[in-house]
Amino acid sequence: MKNKEFWHFNMHFVFIASFMLLLSIYRYYFTNLLTLRWRIWLTKLNLNLWISSKTVYKLDLNNNTDKRITEDIDR
Repeated sequence: MKNKEFWHFNMHFVFIASFMLLLSIYRYYFTNLLTLRWRIWLTKLNLNLWISSKTVYKLDLNNNTDKRITEDIDR
C-alpha cells in the first residue's frame, strides 16, 4: 500500500512540476517579447519626435550626431 501511495503522490508532483516549468517558460518568453516590442515602439516614437521637431536640420551633422540624439532623448 505504501508503494502505491508513493507513486500516486510522485505522479502528482511530476504533473505539478511540469506545469510550473511550462508556465515559467511561457512567462519568460512573453515577457521578453513584450519588452522587445515596447523598446521598438519607444525607439520609433523618439526618432519620429526628434525628426518632426526638425532638430536634425539644425545640427552640425559632422559632430557627434549620436551623442546629440541621446541628449535630446534625455530631455
